[in-house]
Amino acid sequence: MHQGTVGNRLLQALPALAYNQLRSHLKRIELPLKSVLVHPSRVTSHVYFLESGLGSVIANSADGRSAEVRHIGFEGMAGSHVALMSRRTRSTTLMQVAGSALALPVARFIDVFEENADARRLFLRYVQYYQTQLAYTALANGGYTLHQRLARWLLMSHDRLRTTEIRHAPGLTFYE
Repeated sequence: MHQGTVGNRLLQALPALAYNQLRSHLKRIELPLKSVLVHPSRVTSHVYFLESGLGSVIANSADGRSAEVRHIGFEGMAGSHVALMSRRTRSTTLMQVAGSALALPVARFIDVFEENADARRLFLRYVQYYQTQLAYTALANGGYTLHQRLARWLLMSHDRLRTTEIRHAPGLTFYE
């Protein structure tokens, strides 16, 4: 699959050498609604470069509470904790809107990450972007009204879905 034909911004931004090292290991997959990409506390086997749909990173507490802390769309990847040399995370990543992704085995991701300084810089900048989004989500959840949080969520979803229509998912509920 040629780099110019992929629908993921991270893969598009990779240096050609790094992309070519990954290309034969990428597998395009469909991701139905509620597909779990990253399971909490399990070893992560693949990273996923979303091309369409909307992924949600859910923070889970020991007492069973959870909250969405981040969105992932065509600009990013699920499993970014792997770039920090961690094979596990306590959060869950699942598809909130069905879509597709390019799945890459973690072992291959790590090989290219370690061998290619330009790829490493790109992925680490993405992790910084992730942390910034996380910080502003915490700020919004702690200080914004329900309507402000909903407006922010809708705008962030719109940016990642590249559509003006957001279909209601069965069981989707907004909480105060």
